Amino acid sequence: MGGDALQNITAILAALSFPIWAWVIHRVAPGLSRRRGLLLAGGFWLLLLTLPYWLLGPYSFIEFVSEGNFGIAFFHYIVRLHPGGLFSFAMAGGQDIYAMYNEMALFQVEVALFRIAPPWIVVLTHKLLVAGCGLGGAYLLARDLGGARPGSALAAAAAFTCSHLYLLNYSTSFVGAGFAALPFACWVLVTQGRSRRFFPLAAAATLLMATTDPIHSFPPLAAALAACAVMAKDRLRWTRALTAFAVMVAAAVINWHEVIYGLAAIAPHTHRSVGVPRTLIDAVEIGFRQLTVCWPIALPLLPALAGLAWRRDRFLIRAVAAILTVTALFVAADRMPWERIGLAVMRGVEQAYILMAYMTVIAPVLARGLDALPTGRWLRPAALTLAFALAVTTGDKLRDAAQLLWFGGQSHYFGYTALKDAPWRPAGPFRVVTLFDHPHPNIIAAYYGLESFDGGVNINPWTYQNYWYEVMRREESFLRATRTRIDWKYWDGTAYRVAESLRLDLLGAANVRFILSAMPLADSPEYRLVQSPPEGEVAKLPPSSFPSMAAFLAFRLQRVFDPGQLFVYELSRTLARAHAAERVVVVPDEADSGEFHDRIPEALTGAVVLRASDAARLAGVPGGVQVGTMREVIDGLEVEVEAPQGGILVVNQYHLPFWHAWVDGRETALVPADGVQMALALPPGARRVTLHYQRPLLRHALTGTR
Repeated sequence: MGGDALQNITAILAALSFPIWAWVIHRVAPGLSRRRGLLLAGGFWLLLLTLPYWLLGPYSFIEFVSEGNFGIAFFHYIVRLHPGGLFSFAMAGGQDIYAMYNEMALFQVEVALFRIAPPWIVVLTHKLLVAGCGLGGAYLLARDLGGARPGSALAAAAAFTCSHLYLLNYSTSFVGAGFAALPFACWVLVTQGRSRRFFPLAAAATLLMATTDPIHSFPPLAAALAACAVMAKDRLRWTRALTAFAVMVAAAVINWHEVIYGLAAIAPHTHRSVGVPRTLIDAVEIGFRQLTVCWPIALPLLPALAGLAWRRDRFLIRAVAAILTVTALFVAADRMPWERIGLAVMRGVEQAYILMAYMTVIAPVLARGLDALPTGRWLRPAALTLAFALAVTTGDKLRDAAQLLWFGGQSHYFGYTALKDAPWRPAGPFRVVTLFDHPHPNIIAAYYGLESFDGGVNINPWTYQNYWYEVMRREESFLRATRTRIDWKYWDGTAYRVAESLRLDLLGAANVRFILSAMPLADSPEYRLVQSPPEGEVAKLPPSSFPSMAAFLAFRLQRVFDPGQLFVYELSRTLARAHAAERVVVVPDEADSGEFHDRIPEALTGAVVLRASDAARLAGVPGGVQVGTMREVIDGLEVEVEAPQGGILVVNQYHLPFWHAWVDGRETALVPADGVQMALALPPGARRVTLHYQRPLLRHALTGTR
């Protein structure tokens, strides 16, 4: 039995929970029409959504596919480890911190919390924020825009909170309340324009939206607002709504201005600058397919629409038009010729986030449709929908429990004690890679202070991603991946044949000195074991290593509270972060990526591998250069050299146009080298080389300063 089997079991158990929840809800349904009953039901729902975090605390589940290794790891790094400046050498081979993720706003709730609380408290507080905003906002929108009764509005709001993984297990990836803030914002803008409370409510909604990720949250907010306006008919006060929306946008831009500017500056050097061409039919298909992604709220929508049709409710026409509005706005954005209006960078932006508006738009339609359906003693549509949402949430929590057992939880953040003050750590900068995501490479950097060459950030430079494609032996399924994947065909029952799985020569050329592995590796001349876990403390072993599935599950249960320890292997051949070139290897510009990267291992024997055009720009001649002390400083590197005859210095950091170099105070040209490195010429007598990352901030661009 593997992970898929556990997932199937949780789905079956969730389905079996539906009649139990239906019976419970039918027993308490009359009380849900009263205020006290609604408050108790809402409180119970929030408790259910966050129960694992209360029960397990620092050992609770965190989804490592996205939020556990992105949001939480980056928040912790920014608050606790980042030395300052724009550039970090810690993650994914070195990154502009504004491209890493959206932790660099002027004010961010999670960053503030991390300054005073441990990770699990931050996660719990964030989940309460998301669940509370989603439930309360969707309820208010269903009541006032949908005109639904309290019980139906509660059922629709509950369906909203469990309608997408971005509202459940990936929520910290989008910071703040994220997509859960959309219903409340739409409720204020669309239904409260004539209320005396409009301005304080609009201020609250502005604060909520300003602390969410604007790149992902505002496109669906705009789509949801347009769709809700279709349903509002003549109730909407357009002037107030549009003014308040503009204020929200302005507040978000002020809070996130450097993040937005930084991402725009870096995007042309990444794969994000290359859009995925779609036909009109493709775009329409994607638009409607998103409804299957948010099936927990879309599925009960079908009988609700039937109820509106049966009642001949004119709201049905507006409801369908609102849903189609979301689709149409996505198709329009996806097909927009951005290049013609000077916004080519938008071609690389994923417009599908607009479709996150569906859940907000569906909530009031679902609630009104539930009121329209016939009722009886055992046929209470609102109660059945609420029971359905409870069953879906039960399934999600059971799935979380299965993944907690299978992969581990937040103990990854502090449990690998052997990585702290390890005797194998050498002096000077070096990089590591982590196999099998135990722990994720971003966690290695953010919590254990090791510079990772693998990992993942918001947008990666294309040179870095191409390099990893070659490291992983051009496996097509890893085209955009920048960290290792497990492939069980390389497991021989006792050890993993990593030398067959990865290009270790390319890793060594990229200053990777150590491999951290949750499982033992097969013997190879390309590395040696320098640290081994004590007996019984191995972090990960496959089920086949145990006499029974029960024994394996007992092992995994232990790993929830103690993640175990790692094997550490040192590569036999590793280039330093800064080194001298003894010769130049020139590859034609027209050579494909594979041909170029196949020459890079020659760097391990003293060569520097350059494209012909880059070689022509590099005026230096290889010579007897001695590289002395090298140290990382804020936003740069400082290297001491001895070059009596001049020569070529190679720096193990991938090239971006924002890097600048000076030799003894005189600026010198940098060229891309060895795939993920840079090279510069040293004049005779050179003594000191300084590299500095100088991407301008927005305030510099506006004032013409640096």
